Amino acid sequence: MIDDQQTLTMLTVFSGVVALAIVILAVCVIAICLEMRKLSSRANEFMDRWQPVADSAEQTIEEFSAQSGQLLARLNEVAALLHKQALQADSLIDDLVATSQRSVKDVDMTVQKALATIQSTVESFDQAVRLPSQKLKAIVAGLSAALRHLAAGRAKDPGRISTDEEMFI
Repeated sequence: MIDDQQTLTMLTVFSGVVALAIVILAVCVIAICLEMRKLSSRANEFMDRWQPVADSAEQTIEEFSAQSGQLLARLNEVAALLHKQALQADSLIDDLVATSQRSVKDVDMTVQKALATIQSTVESFDQAVRLPSQKLKAIVAGLSAALRHLAAGRAKDPGRISTDEEMFI
């Protein structure tokens, strides 16, 4: 009997623990149901608020998608045009550089020719003025020497010089 009594006590205790667990489980289920109602209520409020915003957002997204397609097409056109203009500008700059280099070479050659012409003119002027002036100077020097020689006359007698000197003293 002791065994039956112990088994019955254990069964009673175990049944009490199970009953207590079921009560706790029932309280938890009720609490969960209450929270689910609150959550459902909040979800309904959120959905009521979100529905007009969602429709507006969807419409805005559709408009943006349509406009972005147009904008992307325009941007692609502008990018292609800018690329074409950049290539033209590059070509124009290359032509300008080549032209300016040719112009610099032409100016340099013209300046070199002008300097050569000026140099030859100076040399010609030098030859035209200096040579005749040297010849004229030589002729004048020769004539001067001849005139001095003629004007001096004969050389004086050395004996007479001493008499003249004696008289002077």
